[in-house]
Amino acid sequence: MKKSFLIFAVIFVLLFLITFVNAESCCKESFSKGYCVDVPEDQCKLDSEYEGRACRYTTFCRQGTCVDMGTGTCTKNTEKALCELGKGGDWDERGRDEINVCQKGCATFGTKTAFVTEIQAKQISTDYAIPYKFRSDINGEQECTSLVISEDKGACVTKEDYEIDCENYVLRKACSGENQDFYSGLLCTATELETTCTPSKEKMCYTEGKDSKVYFKDTCGNRANVYYKDMFPINNEVSKEYWTKIKEPVCIFDINDPKKCGNCDYIEGSVCGEVSNNNYECKSLGCEYHGQTYEHGESWCADSPGTYPHLPMKLVYDPANSDLTQNELKKVETAREELENTDKYNIPGSRYYKLLCWDGEVIPYECADYRQEICVDEEIPNTNGFTHAECVSNNYLSCANIANKAECESTLNMCSWVQGYRTDRKNVNEKAYKTDPYNEEEQGTCVPLIPPGIDFWEPESNGQNYCTLAGSIVEITQYETHWLAGMTEGTTQSDVRDSYLDKTNRCYDNCYVIPGYGINFVDNQKYINEIEPLMGNVGSKNRDLKSLKKFTKAKNDKLGISTNIEGNLFISDRRGYYCKGATGEIWGDTLKCSIVYGKNTEHNERKI
Repeated sequence: MKKSFLIFAVIFVLLFLITFVNAESCCKESFSKGYCVDVPEDQCKLDSEYEGRACRYTTFCRQGTCVDMGTGTCTKNTEKALCELGKGGDWDERGRDEINVCQKGCATFGTKTAFVTEIQAKQISTDYAIPYKFRSDINGEQECTSLVISEDKGACVTKEDYEIDCENYVLRKACSGENQDFYSGLLCTATELETTCTPSKEKMCYTEGKDSKVYFKDTCGNRANVYYKDMFPINNEVSKEYWTKIKEPVCIFDINDPKKCGNCDYIEGSVCGEVSNNNYECKSLGCEYHGQTYEHGESWCADSPGTYPHLPMKLVYDPANSDLTQNELKKVETAREELENTDKYNIPGSRYYKLLCWDGEVIPYECADYRQEICVDEEIPNTNGFTHAECVSNNYLSCANIANKAECESTLNMCSWVQGYRTDRKNVNEKAYKTDPYNEEEQGTCVPLIPPGIDFWEPESNGQNYCTLAGSIVEITQYETHWLAGMTEGTTQSDVRDSYLDKTNRCYDNCYVIPGYGINFVDNQKYINEIEPLMGNVGSKNRDLKSLKKFTKAKNDKLGISTNIEGNLFISDRRGYYCKGATGEIWGDTLKCSIVYGKNTEHNERKI
């Protein structure tokens, strides 16, 4: 008996083990049976989750609502894995009635309705290119259908005292008075209505939203259908029906034949307008500007004084990955080359503007002042010359961090290389103008291709620091600024000579040094009271060289400095044009200018 019991127990254990090994548990994604199925573990994908219990108890196969944001459908009782992996939807543990985007409402598309979610309404509107209105307060299909019936339009006929009045495009709900009859979709010129209104060749404008179209006007003064030349006079069944029922426009407006069709299109750039006495046509929303025609919505850069006209949008580009055509590349290269002409482009006080043609008017938009922004424009491909313009940031500050010519002049930057003076005052050559070969790659300054303006007159401005470096008076032609120097009453002749001799020797071509130039009278009341009057009646903007020389002698006398001592310094507000195109020191009334031609240096001493 005991032996039989033992055999029975062994068999029971073996059966239990076999059952356990082959038990089917929940697989998130199987090889062949889809998502959230009970299968043996070896039928589950290697990267799929697997739990040894029924799917309804797992986190990855819980049931909820699957929301498809693309189509607007909401499917209830859907497993999480099936929704996210199988359908590409967004799973929500809440019921469908608790999710806002799943709530249906009444969408109206003209005279049609649909009881759908708003996402579905948007999709229908996109697919069929028709506008829609959505009302979430409508709770059922029948209520939705009745809504459009009340919004239905047609002819409203009023009979009173043997007189018949008729009006077109009246809402059904607005034609419910005593002695009134509503005729859905019909015009007052429909013969079955037996009104006194008849077709006419007269036209009128009617605006709804942004759209303004040309309509026929019947003899009662009512708006009929959109004007189409072939529909009057009535000579066939098509034209007869056109004066019987409310119709969608049957013609397309052509700007080259504006008298034929009144189906103006605001988006395409036309609206109804009076071209002569009681004569209406579709008029272009385009603009005439300086002898050129621009379309509605077209924008371009203004030819404002001192700016570069029509900078290309791809002024900065990567040559290795450029998609510029040969014509575009030539335009960009020409612009970058011509921008070097600082006497013509981006001159002091200039500002960029964008112009926009809108509703037949040219509207100017200012780009940020001081050339913090510039205007760029381009032709849109395949549009027959339609241009688009933008005000974009002038990234001029990046140039200051570039210390070599190749990087500075790269088309990846909006910078220009000025050979010679470096803002850090370094001389990378052994001796100025005598190094062979001359290091042009590093001996220079990287300045903005489109220089900004500086509000140098404001006390809090840092404009002085851009070019007056530690009292050194330097003018780089690419910058527009004001100049000051740090000379004070206690400065000795020897101090000034040694200081400025050192600084002028660091100056290269394209920068000019006038020692002592621009003494700050504002900061020293004594100079204002005692020295400035010595200028007499000579205007500050028109001081010629004789006046400057006279002023220098008077100034030196006032300070107790002998005029005959070599090293006398001019005080000037003329911004350093004594050695234009050259470099040098100024001692007394002599200019020592070094003019460089290739490898040769010509030294000139000129008397003022």
